[in-house]
Amino acid sequence: MNKIIFQLALLGFFISMVLFGITSMPLLEVMVKAFVVCISIILGGIAIITIVRFSKPPDGKNESPETGGAHETPKQQSMNQVKAKDPAAGKNTYNQKQKEKPLPA
Repeated sequence: MNKIIFQLALLGFFISMVLFGITSMPLLEVMVKAFVVCISIILGGIAIITIVRFSKPPDGKNESPETGGAHETPKQQSMNQVKAKDPAAGKNTYNQKQKEKPLPA
């Protein structure tokens, strides 16, 4: 991600150099403003990545699905409750039903 942020900052730097260069500003002022744009893109990218990284919930590796972890959908929670009451609930019973039917003659 650091490469992406740096490349976007360089892109912003050169685009701002062109845009500020079109105006009748001195070259040093154009470069300073383009550098400020470059640094602001870098800091903004780092801030966005930091916010996204720390706003995600934990991956839940320490929680088992049977405990009703916080990362389960309501459907998963209800299935876990059904499984707790009936151990056969949620299992594929297709093969069992096929065995019960008589074969066609």
